Amino acid sequence: MSSEFEISFQPLSETHFAMLHRWLNEPHIKEWWGEEGCTFSQVQDKYMPRITKREPGSCYIFAAGAEPIGYIQNYWLQDYPEYSSQLGIVVGAKTAAFDVFIGERNWLGRGVGALVMRQFLCEFIFGEMQAENCIVGPDETNSAAIKAYSKVGFKHVNTVRVAGEPRPEYLMEIRVVDIADSHRKGSH
Repeated sequence: MSSEFEISFQPLSETHFAMLHRWLNEPHIKEWWGEEGCTFSQVQDKYMPRITKREPGSCYIFAAGAEPIGYIQNYWLQDYPEYSSQLGIVVGAKTAAFDVFIGERNWLGRGVGALVMRQFLCEFIFGEMQAENCIVGPDETNSAAIKAYSKVGFKHVNTVRVAGEPRPEYLMEIRVVDIADSHRKGSH
């Protein structure tokens, strides 16, 4: 896969909190990740347990070249039984999930999202985690996210109202064989 920049992932650390706080208060992020925004203290309270592994999952900052441009996290769906029980799908022991956003506005609409997701799926979800499938649940009205996930190879499996969410989630899935097929097609 060639591009004008190299994508890299760095584990989230406390040194990223100020940047993460700024991103989470950007209008294009607040629309989908919490319309009220958040304080710096709330960022610390939410992400410190993830960094210290008191909560399951892994969090990363991704960069294009040397510039940090977004956030991505992955986890096993079975580690969140209250959430996964509401999805209306079978969640296996090897079913992973992830969430992602591009924090830097100047990187929106440049095709970097699909590159980031494809690489993350190959390296982490289907690589390190050795997941069999991966679920993502964008808001059903987030057409840009749905389009980006579709470009990578995700397929719609269910639309469901999850407790505490303002609008239904448009659940999408990709299997390890799908990403291999997508990667092969993209390399020709």
